Amino acid sequence: MPEQETESERAFRARLQELVRDLGGTSAAAALTDKSVKQISRYLTGESEPPWTFVSIIAERAGRPIEWLATGREPNDPVPTRAVAVEQDEVLVPLYDVAVAAGSGRLIDDAFVVEHIPLPRHTVAEAGGNPGTLVAFRAEGQSMNPTIRHGEIIICDMSKNNVRSDLVYAFRMSGEMRVKRFRLGVRHLLAFSDNRDFDPEMLDVKEIEDFEVIGQVLLVYGRHVA
Repeated sequence: MPEQETESERAFRARLQELVRDLGGTSAAAALTDKSVKQISRYLTGESEPPWTFVSIIAERAGRPIEWLATGREPNDPVPTRAVAVEQDEVLVPLYDVAVAAGSGRLIDDAFVVEHIPLPRHTVAEAGGNPGTLVAFRAEGQSMNPTIRHGEIIICDMSKNNVRSDLVYAFRMSGEMRVKRFRLGVRHLLAFSDNRDFDPEMLDVKEIEDFEVIGQVLLVYGRHVA
């Protein structure tokens, strides 16, 4: 267990342990995911940070909202960080305190939900999003201009993490969060910036430490992402 584990991290770990128990234990959780029993045990003891894909699968299979697993709050609970009247035609999306870099990465080890932002349900549907797997981050940097500008809030769907060419994705690489437009190569993944002043990158994902696609960027708060 990490020596400097925070109260929120301990609470998250306890909720994750509860869901894994509900599913039948680490062996059952391993059968549902691509993780080994040993790796899942490391997540449960706090020795390693679970990736979003694992967290979302466990929450979905256990029948619990990912918001509850991440924050301890049910979707219909009052949101203490912002007074939002949630109507039936709105979806509340958790906004995390980490900046997703449109350029070089930013560490996300201590990310937590700072508030929830309302989106019209029809906007989510038009973008092809799943209301239960949406997360929001703030973009930082200039490399995705004009599609995503510095400081804008981007909405990602974690259920859409299988890469398709020419779409925009948020991803983690070596412990850092980034956002790029991906294109599938023969042996590599090509990461492009919409700002032509930035050169494309060739990523050998099998050789990169801790590579994970968080999800497709469907929306910049207020508009769709092409």
